[in-house]
Amino acid sequence: MWFLCVFYHRLLDYRRPEVESLAELFGAFGDDSAAITNRSLQWELPENHHPDSPFHFVSLPSEEIAANIARR
Repeated sequence: MWFLCVFYHRLLDYRRPEVESLAELFGAFGDDSAAITNRSLQWELPENHHPDSPFHFVSLPSEEIAANIARR
Protein backbone atom coordinates (compact mmCIF):
# COMPACT_ATOMS: atom_id res chain seq x y z
CA MET A 1 0.00 0.00 0.00
CA TRP A 2 1.44 3.39 -0.98
CA PHE A 3 1.34 6.39 1.36
CA LEU A 4 2.43 9.99 0.83
CA CYS A 5 5.00 11.30 3.30
CA VAL A 6 5.35 15.06 3.57
CA PHE A 7 8.62 15.87 5.28
CA TYR A 8 9.59 19.16 6.83
CA HIS A 9 12.33 20.66 4.67
CA ARG A 10 15.09 20.56 7.28
CA LEU A 11 17.22 17.45 7.71
CA LEU A 12 15.75 15.54 4.75
CA ASP A 13 18.72 13.14 4.80
CA TYR A 14 17.50 11.82 8.15
CA ARG A 15 13.82 11.41 7.34
CA ARG A 16 13.96 8.20 5.30
CA PRO A 17 16.14 6.36 7.84
CA GLU A 18 13.80 7.57 10.59
CA VAL A 19 10.76 6.15 8.80
CA GLU A 20 12.64 2.91 8.05
CA SER A 21 13.52 2.51 11.76
CA LEU A 22 9.95 3.17 12.84
CA ALA A 23 8.67 0.71 10.24
CA GLU A 24 10.95 -1.94 11.70
CA LEU A 25 9.84 -1.05 15.23
CA PHE A 26 6.18 -1.53 14.24
CA GLY A 27 6.76 -4.85 12.46
CA ALA A 28 6.75 -3.84 8.79
CA PHE A 29 9.42 -6.40 7.95
CA GLY A 30 7.99 -9.35 9.86
CA ASP A 31 9.96 -11.55 12.22
CA ASP A 32 12.40 -13.09 9.72
CA SER A 33 15.77 -12.40 11.33
CA ALA A 34 17.56 -14.01 8.36
CA ALA A 35 16.48 -11.11 6.13
CA ILE A 36 17.92 -8.34 8.30
CA THR A 37 20.25 -7.08 5.55
CA ASN A 38 17.36 -6.67 3.09
CA ARG A 39 15.17 -4.58 5.37
CA SER A 40 14.26 -1.42 3.54
CA LEU A 41 11.13 0.23 2.29
CA GLN A 42 10.29 1.04 -1.28
CA TRP A 43 10.34 4.79 -1.95
CA GLU A 44 9.18 6.85 -4.94
CA LEU A 45 9.20 10.56 -5.70
CA PRO A 46 6.05 12.07 -7.20
CA GLU A 47 6.38 12.61 -10.94
CA ASN A 48 8.41 15.71 -11.91
CA HIS A 49 9.59 16.40 -8.35
CA HIS A 50 13.16 17.28 -7.39
CA PRO A 51 15.04 14.74 -5.20
CA ASP A 52 15.06 17.33 -2.39
CA SER A 53 11.27 17.55 -2.51
CA PRO A 54 9.56 17.09 0.86
CA PHE A 55 7.03 14.77 -0.83
CA HIS A 56 7.83 11.05 -1.04
CA PHE A 57 5.68 7.98 -1.55
CA VAL A 58 6.50 5.00 0.65
CA SER A 59 5.16 1.47 0.38
CA LEU A 60 4.08 0.02 3.73
CA PRO A 61 2.41 -3.34 4.41
CA SER A 62 -0.61 -1.93 6.24
CA GLU A 63 -2.54 1.17 7.15
CA GLU A 64 -2.00 0.34 10.83
CA ILE A 65 1.79 0.55 10.45
CA ALA A 66 1.43 3.83 8.52
CA ALA A 67 -0.77 5.27 11.30
CA ASN A 68 1.74 4.17 13.97
CA ILE A 69 4.59 5.83 12.09
CA ALA A 70 2.56 9.02 11.59
CA ARG A 71 1.77 9.20 15.32
CA ARG A 72 5.48 9.16 16.15
